[in-house]
Formats: sequence, structure tokens, C-alpha cells
Amino acid sequence: MKIWCSRWALLAFLSGLCCNCNSLLCGLPSYQLARVQSVLNAAARIIYGGKRFDLITSLLHDRLHWLRVPERVHFKLCLISHVGSKQQCNDKLKCINGE
Repeated sequence: MKIWCSRWALLAFLSGLCCNCNSLLCGLPSYQLARVQSVLNAAARIIYGGKRFDLITSLLHDRLHWLRVPERVHFKLCLISHVGSKQQCNDKLKCINGE
């Protein structure tokens, strides 16, 4: 497998894992969130060939369009509550209309 293929496979795996499971990280202490963030930072460095002490924040935001882990958790919880409230409203409207 070519190196760019393995880099993008790593990106797909980690972004899928973080996007699907980040609501489970709610309520964790900040030191444990920092561990997850360091894994994402290392993956970003691998994908773009950065060195260990290179600044990674701009790379995460500008190139990969990733949020930091606490921001991901907050976004996911807001999304879940929004979708849940919208579904609940739709169910109430169906009852009113007799569907």
C-alpha cells in the first residue's frame, strides 16, 4: 500500500471513530480528553508529515477541519439534543393531525 493510502486510511478510521463516539467522552476529566487529543494530533502529524514539536492547532482547523476534542463533544451533544427535540415536535404534530 502506498504511504498516502495508509495516511488517508488512518484519517478515515480516526475521524470516524471520533465522530461516532465523542458523545461518550462527555464528563471525562480534562486530562483524559487531553489523551484523546494527543492521539488526534499524532494522526494529523502522520498524515501531513509534521515533526513532533510542530504546532498542530492550525493544521487541525485549516487543513483537516477538525475540532478539538472538547469542542467535538460539545457539538455532538448539541446536535443530539437538537435532533431529539425536532423528532419530538414532529411526533406531537403527527398526533395532532391524526396520523
